[in-house]
Amino acid sequence: MPSTRSSMQFRIQNSLLLLLSPIAIFCINHMRVAWHNTAPALGSYWSKVKKKKKLFTSRTSNSQMPG
Repeated sequence: MPSTRSSMQFRIQNSLLLLLSPIAIFCINHMRVAWHNTAPALGSYWSKVKKKKKLFTSRTSNSQMPG
């Protein structure tokens, strides 16, 4: 009984994989294309955020004086 159940489960997983793999491939390709378009903008934005973060952390460390 467990052997037939496991084979059934395997069959279901296989069909799901077959169904989802093209979707996954499409998503990955789409993400890659989108990433090429957004990466430069994201990089500049991230550098701005890092600069702001650095300023913020330096300010907070100065304001928190021990004692």
